[in-house]
Formats: sequence, C-alpha cells, structure tokens
Amino acid sequence: MDDTRIIQQDKTIKTKAEKDRRVKELNEKNVKMFVEERKRLAMKAEKHEEQLTKRHQDQNEQLEKDYGKVQ
Repeated sequence: MDDTRIIQQDKTIKTKAEKDRRVKELNEKNVKMFVEERKRLAMKAEKHEEQLTKRHQDQNEQLEKDYGKVQ
C-alpha cells in the first residue's frame, strides 16, 4: 500500500499509464513473493510433520519393546 502511494506521488513518472504499469508490476511482484513464501512455509510444515511422525513411531516401538521386557 505504501509502495503504491509512493509511486502515485512520484513526480518523475509523467503519465497515468506509466504509474498504473508500475503499480501493476509491484502488485505482481508482491503476489509472487507471497505465493513463494506460502509454498516455502507449506514445505517446512510438511517436513516438520514427517519428523514428528517418525519420532512418534520410534517412541512407540521403544515403548512396545520396553513393555515386552516387563512382561
């Protein structure tokens, strides 16, 4: 939002079409960055979930072994 305001107030840009083009480019860049960030966070969350699942399985196996020794 602030970037759009800065572009609109920029005196070096003469035409409305040029201002609109720059705003559009800026919005596209922001959307692209947002989508990439969401993908990166989704991959990070998936990796974390896989690690937790593996840790849970390991703990469950260890618990079953320990329980088998007790009986």
